Amino acid sequence: RCSGLYHLANAGEATWWDLARFCLDETGHADLVVERIQTRDLDVAAERPAWSVLDCSKAASKGVVLRPWRDAVRAYLRSEESPLRADAPGGNP
Repeated sequence: RCSGLYHLANAGEATWWDLARFCLDETGHADLVVERIQTRDLDVAAERPAWSVLDCSKAASKGVVLRPWRDAVRAYLRSEESPLRADAPGGNP
């Protein structure tokens, strides 16, 4: 039996830039440029940590294994839920 707070995230680490770049590449938009910026350069009211990755070791110690984030994003982009599918309302032509 397990109790408490468990963080869950797909395996691996990615910045927001990594995620954006991967999504664009996977959906046929490799030619679009995405500018990298530093968190400190964002104009936001709340302070942001320089590095923040969820520690999923507690769940892993219970045998929880999640697939790599790229595999999960790729599956979503190809799923019926994705607004990027060509046949989705407002999707890519």
